[in-house]
Amino acid sequence: MNVTIMPAGDLAPPELARWAELQRASPLYRSPFFRPEFTLAVARVRDVRVAVIEDSGSVAGFLPFELGRARQGRPVGWPFSDYHGVVLDGAATVDPRALVRASGLATWSFDHLPAGMAAFEPYVFGLGRSPYLDLSGGFETYLAGRRARSDVRGALRKARKLAREVGPLRFVPESDDRDLLAQTIDWKRRQYAETGVRDVLAETGGRDLLAHVHAVRGTDFAGVLSILHAGDVVAGLHLGLRSGHVWHSWFPVYNPELERYSPGLVLMLELAAVAPALGIGEIDLGKGEARYKQALATGTVPLHEGCVGAIPLAALPARLGVSARRALRAAGVHRAARRALRRGG
Repeated sequence: MNVTIMPAGDLAPPELARWAELQRASPLYRSPFFRPEFTLAVARVRDVRVAVIEDSGSVAGFLPFELGRARQGRPVGWPFSDYHGVVLDGAATVDPRALVRASGLATWSFDHLPAGMAAFEPYVFGLGRSPYLDLSGGFETYLAGRRARSDVRGALRKARKLAREVGPLRFVPESDDRDLLAQTIDWKRRQYAETGVRDVLAETGGRDLLAHVHAVRGTDFAGVLSILHAGDVVAGLHLGLRSGHVWHSWFPVYNPELERYSPGLVLMLELAAVAPALGIGEIDLGKGEARYKQALATGTVPLHEGCVGAIPLAALPARLGVSARRALRAAGVHRAARRALRRGG
């Protein structure tokens, strides 16, 4: 294995084409986050490097990463990246520890690594799941399987009520409206503030990343802004990523003045309704246990969390840090802190 490190922006067209070829070749990499276009969008706002892996004289894989303090590597676009890992030829093998060393890193941490990347299993110390909607049989087939969920039945009722009391529903699957993208960001930041969740859009770079992704309109990768209208009112907005038959739900948000109508859930059902006609067979909701995800999902993608050290024990601090955060969450400390912040505001 020979590894060459270069800035993401220096990748030549043949290398980008090879990356795209590898991404399309395996269902393991079906997420839009594995596309080179996502890495290039991040590289417009951050210092992104790519480990180009060669085997027997040909390019066999790519690992994009960002370099933190003390040579600590992190996934490209973190914490905006809902999937990450090495994009590798199915016939090739990689030693994660050797790859980290060759990349000039002390560690490389991950928290959304697909479970199928077997070489990384020795470095895993946490599990997660990303719920998804299987729409391969069409929307009506999907909906028939979810009507037993009270949340879904309630959303269908509230959709009718929203249409009666506010205005007829109209769903726009894809919009290039930059003002509505700004509205998406404003509503999302308000939601973060009200729930006490870390505001990942507080910095200009994060907001610029969303704008760069939204501007991409390729056939293999696109940033898609969808809009749910109720009459003349914008009821919900959704910035997602699309690649192949997968639509990834990235930044869904709803009009806070219409909260009683559950517009966020209505929006997701509208998204699912139009998806099959657009060639979409799967909507990935992103890792998490939110109630709406459990109501809509038909399955989950198993994910791994962990850290690869260039030498043994280098990943120990990362492991201890994750264990401490989990202990705090299990004790309800994070929830209590959020409630205290809201009371103080």
